[in-house]
Amino acid sequence: MDVQLYLSVLGKLNKTSLSDPESFFVANNIIIENEIIPSAMPIDSDNVHNEILSSDLPDGTSQLWKYTVNMYRIFIDIKRLLDRLKIEQSSGTIDLEHLAVSIQICCKFGLEPYLHPSMAKNKCFSTTYRADDIRSSEECYDRLSLGMKTFSQLLLLKEFGEHIQFEEVLLTFLAAVFSTTRNDSHLIHSILDQIYEITPEKHFHTLLILKSNPSLPAHLQKMLHRELMKRLVCPNGFEVLCKTLIKTGDDHTNDPIWKLSSAVFDIVGRKGHQKEFYVAVIDGIFQFFKKCIQSKELEKYVEACVGSLSRIYGLNIDEVSNKVITLLFGRLDELYSPKEIFAGFIALDSHEFTELILINYACFCSSVHVALPSEILVPYLRILCQIFSQIEVTDLRDKIATPIVQCLHNREPTELKSIIDSLLFTDNDNYLQSMHPRIVVKSNSQTSEHKCVVTKASDLNFFDASECLINILKSSGNNILTYNVFIHLFGILTDDGNTSQSKSDLIQSEDELTHLMSQVFKKRVAVYYTLSELINHKPLHYQINENSSEMLSICITILRNRLTDPDNGTQNDDHSTVLVLSIIKEFLEKLKFTQQFDEFLKILQQLKAQSGHSEIVNQINSILVALNHSPQTTTSQYCEKSPFVMAKEMCEESEPHLKVYGLMQFIKLMRTDKDTETINNKHAVLAISLICLRNDDSYVFLNCIKLLIVLCDVLESEVLEMLIAEYQSTENDVDHRLKIGEVIVKVVEGLGPMSYNYKNILINCFLRESTSNINEVRLSSLSNLSSICRILSYQIHNFFQEMMVILKSVIQNDDYLPARRSAVMVLTDVIHGVENLLDFQEILLPVYQTLRDVANNESDRSVRIHAESGLQRLNSKIKDFLIPKQAEHKEIQIFNVKNNEDKKCRFVDLNLK
Repeated sequence: MDVQLYLSVLGKLNKTSLSDPESFFVANNIIIENEIIPSAMPIDSDNVHNEILSSDLPDGTSQLWKYTVNMYRIFIDIKRLLDRLKIEQSSGTIDLEHLAVSIQICCKFGLEPYLHPSMAKNKCFSTTYRADDIRSSEECYDRLSLGMKTFSQLLLLKEFGEHIQFEEVLLTFLAAVFSTTRNDSHLIHSILDQIYEITPEKHFHTLLILKSNPSLPAHLQKMLHRELMKRLVCPNGFEVLCKTLIKTGDDHTNDPIWKLSSAVFDIVGRKGHQKEFYVAVIDGIFQFFKKCIQSKELEKYVEACVGSLSRIYGLNIDEVSNKVITLLFGRLDELYSPKEIFAGFIALDSHEFTELILINYACFCSSVHVALPSEILVPYLRILCQIFSQIEVTDLRDKIATPIVQCLHNREPTELKSIIDSLLFTDNDNYLQSMHPRIVVKSNSQTSEHKCVVTKASDLNFFDASECLINILKSSGNNILTYNVFIHLFGILTDDGNTSQSKSDLIQSEDELTHLMSQVFKKRVAVYYTLSELINHKPLHYQINENSSEMLSICITILRNRLTDPDNGTQNDDHSTVLVLSIIKEFLEKLKFTQQFDEFLKILQQLKAQSGHSEIVNQINSILVALNHSPQTTTSQYCEKSPFVMAKEMCEESEPHLKVYGLMQFIKLMRTDKDTETINNKHAVLAISLICLRNDDSYVFLNCIKLLIVLCDVLESEVLEMLIAEYQSTENDVDHRLKIGEVIVKVVEGLGPMSYNYKNILINCFLRESTSNINEVRLSSLSNLSSICRILSYQIHNFFQEMMVILKSVIQNDDYLPARRSAVMVLTDVIHGVENLLDFQEILLPVYQTLRDVANNESDRSVRIHAESGLQRLNSKIKDFLIPKQAEHKEIQIFNVKNNEDKKCRFVDLNLK
């Protein structure tokens, strides 16, 4: 019979039949009246088809079951005809809507009446019809088995899977499969696998609906759970589960994402499975996890992935936990021990690098109930810090810092101290792994991509752990963690004298010298530098004020140790004492309300009387004055503000003219009045001037420069070091860095010949920044380099070769035209500053060759003009050197002088020849 004829008759059947047995009888009478008889099957056809078409009906069988079997035969014949049309590729567009409706109706009377009683209680099965002609459970199983075999063939129709009736039929079919304990046949399982491949989400959804029935007995629950877990470990099984349960939007549930996600990891992370199951699921989770972090459309599934990993890791199964750690940090292990060590080998490409950072950020920075325990991140903290220090300020850099901060914040005080000590005071140990010394992070400023490559043995990257830790803490906003780190480092000062070598002992061997330089000296430098940087972090001051008693207790311990053994005091002890006293100033207002205040005053007076260090005495005097306990301070002065305090308050005002007045007051106090309090607080004045530099007002800017020049008299190189640090800091915006570069040049101009003492740090700064990835910074550095060379009277012999290499690189390779022009101008200015050619003879040839090459080959006209100007100037100087001009001299003749006693002369004739 033709398929179209079948479908037309089924269309009439659908119009007549309803969801009750009597209507079904009437509809089947239409089929009998039209004599629709399924065609005979070939001998070599499918055995399942033959079994259904040739099934015998015993005596006493109800009319409903007869008609149902008759429909089975018709459905199977239609399936056979459709398969034949597909083979012949002549199916065209056949509408199976009538077939889908007929299958749905037949399913109600062919499967639902024979389901397990507890399975039939599911609210999805609303039929009230039960088969009354069943004489034994064996007969019930036979009917259910025949129905399952029929519908298993129909569910494989790809066209049927697109209709809305498919999911209801699939639900009834799976209920029938699990209604009998004899559902373990190879055929049924093969059919289930094929159905899952066609519609995995619907398959998962149907299993979850059946499993949600609370009235199911234990054996049925176990069977459904086993099937669900089997599908979960299939390829993309976890992905299908997430997409099935986590659906949002107008057409779905309004439950929040976290609630839907919790249903996922409740299923995945349940106890009781074998470790092989969890290992297989972990692979599926990571496969889907990598897709989610790279796609905005899949971001809603990230929480389910992280929560599932966290639940599985929390089961404390060694092999499973190691699997999670390997997949999370396997890439970091490759940075610790790379597969290959040759220059240019890519340890992590840009995609792998980004994926690694995003996965770790999602795993450890999610909500508390979802995120993985941060303790597993501890061994990799040093590697993450090294990566953080080598990339510029981007969103990716923040995603590296946040897990580090989260991990440090969650540690116990003892463990935190061990981590900080290992990070700052050792280069590599078993506690914190370190990146291989030849692996560096290369960044592409244009594409914002990063990759880890093996570099040359001569191009190793220096890792400053102190600087890295300071930047992470300052950018984190976690003031409690910053305070805890500060307290730990501050407390190290109390043990510094006890743990180090005796001050009176001399170094006896080279090993002791090596230990002193690599351990003791490095530790002190790291502690002093980190403390001095953190104390300038304003949010830390609030924490110090809130915990002033604890801070004062530590300070008293340090000062008491200094008093205990004054004869063995060294310069290091003096530095630490000055540092402690300067830190005390930051929370003076709270000191009066502490219980140890009187003891603190007593120790200060003793230390003042005992110490011979002028800086310590000045610091103590300024503290006593601030606390109104100085013997030279009268009662009337208690209520008056000092000039230093008044100038400081003026600088803190928002109005520009008030800031200008405060800066002028500081200049007057330091240069003219030599005010003791202001000089003792010179570091505070420097900090104020750096803050005022961020003001846009030009008068504030100019007075800041004047104040910085005055500060150079008392702070020496510290002013320029701070300005250079600001200029090189990538955390500052480009405009501020350019302004700081201008300030450095102005300060050097103000210092005049005195700036010669700072030429090394100045030249190194601008040479380094002339290779920056930021065009404006390169241009600024080259321009400033030219100005510095001029101010230093072109004393450039020591660094000429390095400068020449960088300038050549810029001229030949830089795509930014203004930078190339500026580099040529530097060479032209060098020629201009040459006074004696004999003193500069070793640099003339490289400069001449470079300028000549630019003048002949450069495409930009302005660059060529600069180069030609330099060549002309060099030509003129060589001519003057080879053909010197006749020197001019003065001759004074005096006439008509009669004697020596005559004091008056008639005239004086001045001739210039």
